[in-house]
Amino acid sequence: MYGLNPPEERKKNYKRPNLPRADRDRIIAEYVSGRKTGAMLAKEYGVHRNSINKMVSRYYQKNSDIFAGTFIEPITPSKKLKPTDIATLQAENEQLKRRLQMAELKLEGYEIMGEILEEE
Repeated sequence: MYGLNPPEERKKNYKRPNLPRADRDRIIAEYVSGRKTGAMLAKEYGVHRNSINKMVSRYYQKNSDIFAGTFIEPITPSKKLKPTDIATLQAENEQLKRRLQMAELKLEGYEIMGEILEEE
């Protein structure tokens, strides 16, 4: 052990790499939305999973009033889905896509009607 720095010295000399603010915001947004897990984000951004968890935890603490009672557990890729579950989810996804398209068309119609009213 001759020549090695004691643990206290190593901790003092260690400088944590700074993650750009935009990346941190993107990580938090993707995690909170449920699109990606902490492990997926850690691999993608080259950050330890514990760091991701700390970032998200701090975000929830700072914004606790916004998230009161709104937690939805995201579907993680590790869950094994049955073929019937997959088919049901795909059908639901298609139905939601159609509803979104209809809502977008409705919105476009309302915007056109509003423009016509403004012209008159």
